[in-house]
Amino acid sequence: HFLVQTDAPPELALDATLDLERAYLTFYKILGKPLGLYVFDELPEIDIFADSKDFPAPPTPGRSAWFSFAANTLFVNASGKPNRGDIVAELVDALIYNSFRRTLDKRSGEIEAWAREGLRQAFAGAVRPNPGRVRFDFETPLTAHFQGQAADAKPLSLEQVLRAGFASFDSGTDAPRYVAQAYTLTHFLAFAGQGKYRAAYATFLKDSYLGKGGASNFAKAVGVDAKTLETEWTAYVKKMAGA
Repeated sequence: HFLVQTDAPPELALDATLDLERAYLTFYKILGKPLGLYVFDELPEIDIFADSKDFPAPPTPGRSAWFSFAANTLFVNASGKPNRGDIVAELVDALIYNSFRRTLDKRSGEIEAWAREGLRQAFAGAVRPNPGRVRFDFETPLTAHFQGQAADAKPLSLEQVLRAGFASFDSGTDAPRYVAQAYTLTHFLAFAGQGKYRAAYATFLKDSYLGKGGASNFAKAVGVDAKTLETEWTAYVKKMAGA
């Protein structure tokens, strides 16, 4: 499902190829049925660099990987000790990009910034690296994100998270808060109340890719007012923080 190009040793290339396929299968296992995703027929390119000097500079400095939407290519810096979470998060971008445009028959589109980051963090936090045998554990939440939000004297409001642009999650002093709260909101929508918002969340993801995003459309999708939802989200965060 990918075109892998690398100058790394053959054993690393083989392990990477196997791990990519495992990640692909996990992505469709978790999101395929709820979102009605089609299998994409294009081959995203995965360029793995053994030497950091050959690795194209990422838009966000310091990251071990980055996905180019224009080139449909994931660039990975395999030198030293790469951040596996970074790599998985960027791979999720590639999988979202290719599966959504194939399913919704729209060559260009984007899901909401908070939703994209929430999914990125969900997979990045679930990855359990083991070369050639990677697995994902979605049963164990990223407790630190819940604890950080619960302990925050002035956490971001629901409206702030919903209205945030992509830059809010990549730069600035508040970026860690935006990233953490995008994750907790995503976890809440997927699992709170035995998944009572899961179907609405899935519908909103597809609608947002088609240009029907925004806070007002999100409220319509979930079927409750923002104040009620924020109260439930806050209570869920506090519960998970003590889990």
